[in-house]
Amino acid sequence: MVSGRFSRSIMQTTLYQVILQSAKKACELQSETGAMPAGHNGLYRDKETPVRNTSHWLITFIKAYGIQADPILKNSAKKALSYLMGQDTRPQQYTFWHRDVPGKDKCNGLMGQAWTIEALVEAAIFFNDEAPLKLAEEVFLLHTFNKKASLWHRRDTDGRKLSFDLTFNHQLWFAAAGGLLSKLSHTKEIKASIEHFMEHLPRLLNIYENGLICHLLKPHLSVKEVVKLILKPLPKYKRIEAERYYKAIGYHSFNMYAFGLLKGIFKNHIFWQTSGFKRTISYLSSKEYKKDVLYNVYAYPYNPPGFEVPFAMEVFSSINPKEKAFWVNSQFHHGLSYEEKLFSKGSKDPYTASARLYEATRLSDIEVEF
Repeated sequence: MVSGRFSRSIMQTTLYQVILQSAKKACELQSETGAMPAGHNGLYRDKETPVRNTSHWLITFIKAYGIQADPILKNSAKKALSYLMGQDTRPQQYTFWHRDVPGKDKCNGLMGQAWTIEALVEAAIFFNDEAPLKLAEEVFLLHTFNKKASLWHRRDTDGRKLSFDLTFNHQLWFAAAGGLLSKLSHTKEIKASIEHFMEHLPRLLNIYENGLICHLLKPHLSVKEVVKLILKPLPKYKRIEAERYYKAIGYHSFNMYAFGLLKGIFKNHIFWQTSGFKRTISYLSSKEYKKDVLYNVYAYPYNPPGFEVPFAMEVFSSINPKEKAFWVNSQFHHGLSYEEKLFSKGSKDPYTASARLYEATRLSDIEVEF
């Protein structure tokens, strides 16, 4: 990465000023094609294309331009959009090519598509351009929605219809990205599928006793898992469950951020009043969660709870300025590299971690200290 140093004034500044400086640094990393440096999906070590990080940075470039109308930032946003709409990102004209790993889909389930649809919606608004919106609609509608299961199927880059994506946050984020899209789209099918998904969320949402959201849609044992359990000692099963619980902690705020996006579109939906959902909020605001997430490798080094928690809390309940400052400053402490002006510190995937600054763009400005 390109080296550099923040000025001394960064020791006490604002979130928006850091977004601005980080976006300007990222402009230097952008290729002539508009692509941003690709990561490897954090701890998963999956080789990724530039599509994910370019999608994230596109949103940050747009936000940074709103903070300071620098033509360099607008040009970087324009180049990023041009790349996402180009031939390389959809080589077979189906879904976006997010990863290249033997034995895994190239679309990165529903999650990869959600990230790019989210960015295209933001670009359509910023540039007042129908083309990104039409592309987002086309890709979203490629994914078959099964009403009986209330889930979307994956669609790979070659057009093959794949099985359901059974990771809960993938289904949730695809719904959230579709929700953002539905605000602009006249295609009724998009909003109808999301409303159906939300009606059945109480059945799909599995939570632990403390309100933590389970990582998988079906955390209970399948027939195959029962057979494995019979053949293997109980301690191994307990270890697998412990690993799932640990991962769920790192993804809780990521789920709650997506819920926050959906709340912005479906403000009065009955789901927000369900007891199960209210428990997820209680856990998010608990001392237990604050402690659990501190050294979780799926949290600060990968998912940014310091941006996700205050966004969700602002949407669903309330968060006082002191608590908001705690979370934002924690993310800065764990992730901001003063030398690189990027959120690359402490991450096994610095390019992806830096790109995820985009999640802070939906927060109101706040003073930060180091």
